[in-house]
Amino acid sequence: MRIFPHIFLVLVCLSGLFGGQAFAQETLVIGVENKDWYSHYVWENDALVGLDADLVRTVAGQLGYRVVFEPFPWGRVIRMAQDGALDGVLDLALIRDREKHLHYVRTPITTEQTTFWIKKGNKIPFDGKFTPKIRLGLIRGADWTDRFATMGTPTVQRFNSFEQAFHNLAEGRIDMFASYLAPTLYHARRLGYLDRIEPHAYTQPDMPYYIAFSDKPGYARLARRFDRKLKEFLASPGYAALKGKYGF
Repeated sequence: MRIFPHIFLVLVCLSGLFGGQAFAQETLVIGVENKDWYSHYVWENDALVGLDADLVRTVAGQLGYRVVFEPFPWGRVIRMAQDGALDGVLDLALIRDREKHLHYVRTPITTEQTTFWIKKGNKIPFDGKFTPKIRLGLIRGADWTDRFATMGTPTVQRFNSFEQAFHNLAEGRIDMFASYLAPTLYHARRLGYLDRIEPHAYTQPDMPYYIAFSDKPGYARLARRFDRKLKEFLASPGYAALKGKYGF
């Protein structure tokens, strides 16, 4: 009978030596743009808050991972994920060249509609095809490579902020400004431009955005596992509750 306390003590010691590593939750460091994307996520006190962030945390947690989101300029986020300096990147458009270095989870995390804003009252003929005569404003860093390949190439002017873009549009210095509906509407309302600019009648279908993992050993399998678990969660009451939390 006396042997049991000694065995218990040995097990406790072994647990202290090895159990921390054996049972610790593995961390995934996911890169995110260091800007707010309203209706998807915002940065609050150095923490990422929003539906997309909670969705990734929940699914990763079900697979046994803890997620840490790290903010960087968007171009740097993508390079770091492709180089393996990050474990992955959140809310990434599916672009063919990126698939050479990243493992996309095939089920989208979110979708977003792109709108083309014009000066109020302007009649600009546009059916989704650009010509160099169209002066198009974009936020600096927005990657439109794939879109221009199918839509044609306008004359592009980049802006550092929505306010700068709205001002140039209202003053007639550009013909159109393209961006996602939710953040553009938010900033136009916040900055008082809704009486001076309006969305063009042409809109594109909702565009899907994904989480993609770097090309580290085992991460192709991780992407497949994440995809299966994401599909399950999106069909569950838990996802409906999560959307309700953020008013969707």
